[in-house]
Formats: sequence, C-alpha cells, structure tokens
Amino acid sequence: MAKKTKRHVKKSVKILIVALLVLIGGLIVFKVIKPNTKTIKKIAVSDKIEGYGYTLNENATSYQKKLFKNLKTLLEGNDVDDEEYAKLVAKSFIADFYTLDNKLTSNDIGGVQYVYKDYRKDFSKYASESIYHTVQSNIYGKRKQDLPVVSSIEIAKLDQNTVKYLNKEDAKGYEVDLTITYIKDLKYQEDVKLNLVHNGKKIEVVRMENNDVISSTNE
Repeated sequence: MAKKTKRHVKKSVKILIVALLVLIGGLIVFKVIKPNTKTIKKIAVSDKIEGYGYTLNENATSYQKKLFKNLKTLLEGNDVDDEEYAKLVAKSFIADFYTLDNKLTSNDIGGVQYVYKDYRKDFSKYASESIYHTVQSNIYGKRKQDLPVVSSIEIAKLDQNTVKYLNKEDAKGYEVDLTITYIKDLKYQEDVKLNLVHNGKKIEVVRMENNDVISSTNE
C-alpha cells in the first residue's frame, strides 16, 4: 500500500513539473511574440468623399487634412468649379506624395489615389525606385529617419490646354506648375510640373516632372 502511495506521489509530482514547464513556456512565448504583434502600426481611414473614392488616412498632416476638407466641400457642393477641382487635386497629390514622414514603408506611396487610374501601378513602381527608395520601414513605430513634411503648396502657373496621354487626349486638360514648402528643408524637390486630365467626373494626374522622378502615361 505504501509503495502505491509513493508511486502516486511521484506521478503527481511529474505531472505538476510538466504543467509548470508548459506554463513557463507559454509565458515566454507570450512575452516574446505578443508585444511585437501589438506594436505593428495600422493606419485607419478617418474620412472619405462619397462618389469619388477619395480617402483620408488618420495619420495625415494638418495641411493634408485642410486640403481634403476643401476638396470634400467642393465636390459635395451643387456646382463643382472645374479649375478649383484641378488645383485641389494637384495640391493634394503633391502634399501626400512628398510628405514621406507619415509613410510606413518604401512601398507606401503617397498620392496614388489622385493618379490616372490605369497608370497607378506603373507610377507606384517609378516612385518606389526613386524618391521612396530610401524610406525606412516604420511598421513598429521606431523609425529615427529624418523625412520631409510638406507645409504648404503654391500654384505658380495653371493653364488649360490639350493634354495627350496614352492614345488619348483631353482638350480641356491642365498643365500646372507648383512650388512646395516643407516644415524642414531637407533638400527635397521644391518645383514640380503636373499634367491633369478628365476621367469621367474625376480629374487625375497623368504626368509628373521633377528631378526625383519623371513619370508619364506616355512613356
């Protein structure tokens, strides 16, 4: 009877040890893995413009938010001023494209939603291989890199002319020259030329020319 009791005690001790080891192992896995999954940054959409597909991310700068608000007010009005629409698209595109500080990775290309729909994939490729190439990952929110933030944009020139793109042309397209100001001067592009065309009820960018990337639907 005593032998059975000893065996029972030993068996209980072994089960207890195994249970403790499993518990300790589980705590270690939780400590190592759980914090990383929690720190991955996810950017939510904070606003959108119905009928146009434009969205605003929650991490947009105050200047981007101001432009988006103006664009939303214009497009939700009864009478959309075409020239003002073109100006806001141009500014919104540049503000998002050249503000690199709020981008998570080098593939998080800004302003793509304002680019001509059939050209967005090629445009993103050009951008990721040029100005966005040096953007370090910030998916864990620990990036130390100094990156540009657009503070304001001025329209230096706007002309309505025939703009050719792919095998088409828009007789009422826009050629826009813009001047960019940054919160901190990091020697990024300050003067940019854009071509915009009408695509249905939307106005979209079909060409951007600057020193960092020259991209066009004509190439």
